[in-house]
Amino acid sequence: MWVDARSRAAYIEFGDVVCFDSTYLTNRYLLPFANFVVVNHHSQSVLLGCALISHEDAETFEWVLSNWISCMGGKAPSGILTDQDAAMKKAIAKLPLKLGGYDKYDEIKQALLRAIYDSYTVEEFENSWNEAIDAYNLGENAWLKGMRSTQRVESMNSSLTSI
Repeated sequence: MWVDARSRAAYIEFGDVVCFDSTYLTNRYLLPFANFVVVNHHSQSVLLGCALISHEDAETFEWVLSNWISCMGGKAPSGILTDQDAAMKKAIAKLPLKLGGYDKYDEIKQALLRAIYDSYTVEEFENSWNEAIDAYNLGENAWLKGMRSTQRVESMNSSLTSI
């Protein structure tokens, strides 16, 4: 796998929707070349990373995707375009995008929204929020940690409605 600093910078700016393709070409050893590409504000394709893969199965795609996301700072894109390969679809489905990857997504969202909308004091909000985090084992969720440490209660509403 290959990713560089320019790829990371481009991903920050243009990484909302990424094209992940493993059908582009193979090398002389018949290893598929998988690439991550976005389109910038000049309608130019920008390579965000690539990998030579040994197998086109869900396990391999899961490894490539999770390691690529790790290289990109742990932030998954909002959308991924593919050639609809079944193995790739299975691997992408396992990626957590904010909170959508959790089995109890609807319950989690409602609990967090209740904490925001039904709290009349900062203390009441803190208690409700922490109860929801504990109840659904979300203490290690990087996105939620980032929200709590960098945003105020008032701005959480707009972020939660997009999850």
